[in-house]
Amino acid sequence: MKEKYKLIVLVLASYDYEVYKKLRKVQLEYYNLNPDVRVFMVYGDIPPENPGENDLVFNDIEENYYPGMITKTIRAMEYIEENYDYDFLFYYIVIIIHQ
Repeated sequence: MKEKYKLIVLVLASYDYEVYKKLRKVQLEYYNLNPDVRVFMVYGDIPPENPGENDLVFNDIEENYYPGMITKTIRAMEYIEENYDYDFLFYYIVIIIHQ
């Protein structure tokens, strides 16, 4: 039987810049506070150093805008569909412009 959540959130993420590493630390403090909500960070071939239960890592997908982002989205949705029941699925992309 699949685990059931009211909401599953997919966060398309990257781990290739220091700013993303800092953002990850902040985000992890808030994940799974509500038992009806499950959040996953979705990574390609640049995963965090110590992936955890909130990380979906697809090492065969290159971290890039195209086709990487759409490929990560599709694969993550397939994973969720196979492993969880949910009422709503939401996803967003973390893009930080820096110089």
